[in-house]
Amino acid sequence: MRSVRNILSIALILVLLLSCPGKSRRLTTSLPDTSPQTATSTTSSAEPQWLTDALSELSALERPADVNPQVFADLKARLSW
Repeated sequence: MRSVRNILSIALILVLLLSCPGKSRRLTTSLPDTSPQTATSTTSSAEPQWLTDALSELSALERPADVNPQVFADLKARLSW
């Protein structure tokens, strides 16, 4: 009985150790490139392309029918800087 307990304890420790992420299992996220624009960039502004695209998309949004016009306009203004 004692040997079964020891084997189960060792197995549990191994499972716990193997489930802990080490340096080889880093979480990676794909964030937009926020590095400064280079001379070879296709955009002429100092803003990154992803920001320019997002602001264009924001300005093209129309107010949904069930949203207060003033609230929507205020939200759009705050998000577009």
